[in-house]
Amino acid sequence: MTIYEDDAPHVLGAAATLMALGVISYVLRVYVRHNSKMWGLEDTVMTIGIVPFLVLSIACILGGLNGIGVKDAHIAARTDADYATMGMMYFFLFEVFYCAAIIPVKLSISLMLIRIAQNRKYYIWTAWAMMALFFLADGGALFYIIFQCTPVSYAWDTNQDGYCLPASWLADVYYMCTAVNIVTDWTTALLPIPLLWHVKLERSEKMSVAGILGLGIFASLAACVRLNYTINLTSSTNYLYEVSNVLIWGYMEVAVGVFVGCIATLRPLFRSIFRLGSLGSSATKSASGPSKLGFASNARHTYDQFSSHRDYEMGDIGTTSRAYKGSTGPSGPPSTSGGASESDSMEQALMDKNEKPGAGHQGVMVSRQIHIVRTSKEDV
Repeated sequence: MTIYEDDAPHVLGAAATLMALGVISYVLRVYVRHNSKMWGLEDTVMTIGIVPFLVLSIACILGGLNGIGVKDAHIAARTDADYATMGMMYFFLFEVFYCAAIIPVKLSISLMLIRIAQNRKYYIWTAWAMMALFFLADGGALFYIIFQCTPVSYAWDTNQDGYCLPASWLADVYYMCTAVNIVTDWTTALLPIPLLWHVKLERSEKMSVAGILGLGIFASLAACVRLNYTINLTSSTNYLYEVSNVLIWGYMEVAVGVFVGCIATLRPLFRSIFRLGSLGSSATKSASGPSKLGFASNARHTYDQFSSHRDYEMGDIGTTSRAYKGSTGPSGPPSTSGGASESDSMEQALMDKNEKPGAGHQGVMVSRQIHIVRTSKEDV
């Protein structure tokens, strides 16, 4: 039996929709990474985060069917089940798995930004500082929420012997955790902007990058909205009804994080479907043609500084790998070893500002690479 009144349909609809977006984007991420053979550390961390995300999703959906979003009067009128206890149990699970899911999701996004920043120490140390901050805040909140009551089940079922720590302490944990998430979300969303400031991209790529950054900012706004509902949650009257907005916006924050973290890795798929390319890529596209994997065969493998055979996301905004140094000489044909770039190297666009013209490139070469593929009848 279920209770499906008041704001319960909103809880169920939001949870089901956002879960679908998160799961679909993750499945596409795995498909792209597997076919392109570009699996990296951030992909493993996101995979770890999908497990608590799925548990969180199930808790939100079942909570919407068992008391969350329903007013006390309607719950009291139902005698077929103890919906008040079940609703509190599912909200407890939401609190626990919100913290458990958001940590690896944000870690995955931060690791991707660290790789893109490469040797820019300011951005790398900023990302590591944000990682440490939200890991300690959300990790601490996770353990506090689990062990605030003795026994643990007393948190949702008070019809037994037990006790809980003062409710004001839990409210302070909520405020601290939410404030930290807002700061780290905004910092993480805005951190790539300086890296993109002087990079030349086509309009389609600029729009895709702007959309990804915009979604990241939206996730931080979801945390702001959730904080507002948390602050206004001062009365125990209609608690399960009032807490529904906290659940919806909290779950939205995690689901959008999963979606943003995964969609940022899907550029090879979008490039194959919508023919996206960076500046000066039209010549190489016509020369190389599509690959047997369904992605453009001129996809760049520029992850070698951190791990081999990987590809930059968000429009290839990073620099080309040092593995390509010397592949094009001043006299002689370009080498075809190690893959080919679809456009001019981004090295010059993201070159160290302190490097003076004419003083040498300090081991960095700006080059254009052309990859010629010979196809046989069997390939056709």
